[in-house]
Order: sequence, then C-alpha cells, then structure tokens
Amino acid sequence: MARPKGVPGERPLFWMGSSKDDLLAFPEPVQDEIGTALSVAQFGGKHPSAKPWRAEGPGVFEVVEDHRGDTYRAVYTA
Repeated sequence: MARPKGVPGERPLFWMGSSKDDLLAFPEPVQDEIGTALSVAQFGGKHPSAKPWRAEGPGVFEVVEDHRGDTYRAVYTA
C-alpha cells in the first residue's frame, strides 16, 4: 500500500539509477532498517546506524546492515 503524499515536514526522496530496485532486492529486515534510516533523513534527522561516509565529504551518509552473514550497504546524501 502506498503512503499518502505530502506529509508535513517531509523532504522528497530521489532514487538514482537502479538504487530502488537494488534496495528492494535486499532481505526484508534489511529493507526495513534502511527504509527507516531514509525516513528519518527525510525529516531532517540522522538515524543511529547512519554514519558519515568520509570518502565523499560532508552530507554523505552510509547505512550498513548485517543479515545472516551478509553485509548490505546504502549510501545517501542529505
């Protein structure tokens, strides 16, 4: 089910290339955690698992999740 658009205070989320399809290919618990981190960022916050990605400078964050021996990463800018 789609969320209603235009939630007060929410910034838009733009997907680059295949990033959304890539995220949807992750296991569901990983999707949930990364989705939560992105939602927090949309409202101007920083999720506890989002760490600055020093390789790219300020405003770039990485979320790393481990699941059943595999590691999944998502990078976003704010």
